[in-house]
Amino acid sequence: MALHDEFRGRTRSAFQHALILTLRDILSKRHESVNDIKCYAQDPFYTDIDREVLERSGITVLNNPQGFLEVDDSTVVLSFCPDVPVRQVIAEIALPAMMIWDKIRFFENELEKSLTTDPNSPRLSKMIQSRYEEIEFPGHLEAFEPVSIYVRQEV
Repeated sequence: MALHDEFRGRTRSAFQHALILTLRDILSKRHESVNDIKCYAQDPFYTDIDREVLERSGITVLNNPQGFLEVDDSTVVLSFCPDVPVRQVIAEIALPAMMIWDKIRFFENELEKSLTTDPNSPRLSKMIQSRYEEIEFPGHLEAFEPVSIYVRQEV
């Protein structure tokens, strides 16, 4: 059972890292600037092999909290099932151009809210509702459920 879970986790991770590279390629073509788009990844569970594969793919692996320090208003942030309040931290730092992360959910009660490691906050909810358009993530891949795409609207 544990081996199956580890394989499933690795598969999810591979899809997620492939998304980073796909986004980089799309944005590079759109902006005609292949070398200007930097990709970073941060996960305390990366192994040496993970780091080597990511580095070969052009993704710089950062240690905590360096990933947060790289976020600005031109950033595309990806976060999937984090064990820290990524969305709340991002809401305090910048208004990223795009965020692909766990779907914003509104909880009925405090107990349900307390069971998540990346809950909404009033500031996050206000930021999303006033500045972003939510787009359902295409497809039904397990690696990206439940995820939405949030694109910042110019005001």
